[in-house]
Amino acid sequence: MINLRSATIFDAEAILRVHYAAVHGPATSAFYTHNILQSWSPSPVDEHRVNKLGRAIENNEELVVVAVSNENDMIIGFGSIVPLQQELRALYVDSAFARQGVGTKILSNLEELALLHGVNKLHIDASLNAERFYSHHGYLVVNRSIHRLKSGIDMNCVKMTKQLCVH
Repeated sequence: MINLRSATIFDAEAILRVHYAAVHGPATSAFYTHNILQSWSPSPVDEHRVNKLGRAIENNEELVVVAVSNENDMIIGFGSIVPLQQELRALYVDSAFARQGVGTKILSNLEELALLHGVNKLHIDASLNAERFYSHHGYLVVNRSIHRLKSGIDMNCVKMTKQLCVH
């Protein structure tokens, strides 16, 4: 079982570890080169990245939700939205916990959070390996495109969108 909760500044390093595990896991590495993976998710223990993410969480620049394992209180997944940009920015699950419904729970929670913030449509630059997941959850392909990573390296992505509805 897992619990979902809002991330805190103290979760930043664990979130980066999940990001690294997900990006460098087998599902993603089948779609992207090592160079892209390394640029997309460099070392999770980079103090600058940990501090930057911590500040973003603390300042509510993006709303971050974490999935925590009941067994050991470990963060096993996370997701985030940026309501002002109607953006689903991130959704990652540690590859050791993939295909167990964790991503679905996080996505559902993020969509509810978006609605609470007055957002009725989300868009995402999805990785190629995530297209099927998002399609399964009602996201539609807008087009195939390029996402420029912070390093300046380009990676192929799928621009997707979903009209949210109140339940």
